[in-house]
This record gives sequence, C-alpha cells and structure tokens, in this order.
Amino acid sequence: MFFAVVTKRALLCDLNEELINAYRFVGWQPKKLLQEIRKIPVDSNTYCKMRDYRPRSAMQRAIRFVYLNRTSYGGLYRKNRDGLFNVPYSGGCRTTVTLWARNSLTKLGNLLCNNRIRLSVGDFEKQIDKARGSDIYCWAFKATSTVIESISWAY
Repeated sequence: MFFAVVTKRALLCDLNEELINAYRFVGWQPKKLLQEIRKIPVDSNTYCKMRDYRPRSAMQRAIRFVYLNRTSYGGLYRKNRDGLFNVPYSGGCRTTVTLWARNSLTKLGNLLCNNRIRLSVGDFEKQIDKARGSDIYCWAFKATSTVIESISWAY
C-alpha cells in the first residue's frame, strides 16, 4: 500500500523480520545491495544454495531476502514448521535483472531513505497506535487456525 500511495511520512511494519531488514538496507545502501545481488547467478542450483544459506550479518540477510524474493515461485515468502524458507525456484522471467534494468531497487531506496519513514517489526494491530496523522492504510493477512483472512482498512 505504501508504494502505491507514496507519502512523506509513514510507519511500515510487518511481522516478517527479514522483510523489514531488507527494507532497511534498500533505504540505507541500495547501491551496495544491488552490487552484491548482481554477482549472484540466477539458476536452480544457486537458488537452492541461497535458500539453504543462513547468513549472520544483516546485510547478507538482506541480499538473500531480495534474491529469493526475485527468483522464488511467484515471489512468495513462506516458511515451514521448522522456520525454514521453503518456496521452490521459479525460473523463467523471475530474475534479479529488473532490480537494475528498471532502477526499481534504487527508486525504492529513495523512498525508504526518507528520515520520516519508520520501519518496525511487529503486528500491525499493535503498531497502529504508533502511527501519526489522519491517513492510515493497512493491508494484511491474518492467520487464525486454518483460516487466512484478508484485512484492509483506510482511516
């Protein structure tokens, strides 16, 4: 929603710590992130190695997240019961090339580096009280037992 609305001030939150970490590095060091991602081949074998890789540094986690997002089936992010990323390789047009061919990572970095954009890991229902201003947009999936409900609001 944020990227469709593009506001000067925002609180972006998600339960996915890896997503928020990636957003931080896209905002802080988009050129470095892009430089590292460009070095990684896009093929099934490399994808499987990246999927199984457990990076320790925040930068390496961001590189892994963006690479997997661009090359996984449908851009999905899913973990199994053991907490391990388990989306298969997509192949075809799902590559990292669009990150530099369309300048998408740099454009995203320009939006996120604004010091009035705050990033937070957490449940949006708990974070919403921290939001300031009259316009609040939420879009989320909330899993309850075996049901997944799509939730969206505009205040």
